Amino acid sequence: MDAVGTTVPAIAAHRGWHVDGATKNSMAALEEAGRNGVDWVENDVRSLGDGTLVVHHDPMLADGRMLSELTVHDLADLPHVPTLDAWAKRAGELGVGGLIELKEHGAEAETVATVERYLPGHRINYMSFDHEAVRSLRALAPNRPVGLLSDLGAAGADGVRRSADAATLVANARATGASFLGLNVGQATDPVLAAAHEAGLGVAVWTVDRPADIARLLADQRVHTVISDVPRLAKSLRSSIADAGAGVRLLRAAATMR
Repeated sequence: MDAVGTTVPAIAAHRGWHVDGATKNSMAALEEAGRNGVDWVENDVRSLGDGTLVVHHDPMLADGRMLSELTVHDLADLPHVPTLDAWAKRAGELGVGGLIELKEHGAEAETVATVERYLPGHRINYMSFDHEAVRSLRALAPNRPVGLLSDLGAAGADGVRRSADAATLVANARATGASFLGLNVGQATDPVLAAAHEAGLGVAVWTVDRPADIARLLADQRVHTVISDVPRLAKSLRSSIADAGAGVRLLRAAATMR
């Protein structure tokens, strides 16, 4: 669901559909997402040392090697680290929406060119924590929603991690030209959602895994996307909410006929 203000939040499989054992951000996780009919697949884009774009969350591999030290030739021994080119091509074939998170400023042009090459008519959102990357993505993909990601800050003296206030989050989004905010689930409070809605900003929330949080955010029309590591549960809860809503509408309609 591209547009801000959609009434039923979309569900994004966080780093693909890995709940059944596929490696996060792998081609297998993408395939499972397509097979299970999820709305969106969220991924993470980084650069290798030779400039090749890959889908991988961390700047280093589990064995300690930095992605910046590798080239495309090293991927032959890394079957769970796909190139963005391969990922985007297959996503286009599967017909899934792409929620593309750029982890590094500087790769915006190639990221957009690659994604749009294979997914020109598909649902695509771009997003980043990096303010300059968001500005660049907005310029390169003016017809696509682009989000500014935010997270809870460092823990204070009491050990509690806190978010920026609602006004600051909205101001940051406006300053970068973002069309939506990507919030940590701990930030998705009523004041923040109200401020974003008032500013005309969409809201995507990550990583939403607790049933109570999933149900709360799926029922909130100020949220356009729920990003989850448990998309099967999220889909089930959304169906239940939709069925309950249909029941309420039927009862209201019946009442008017009396």
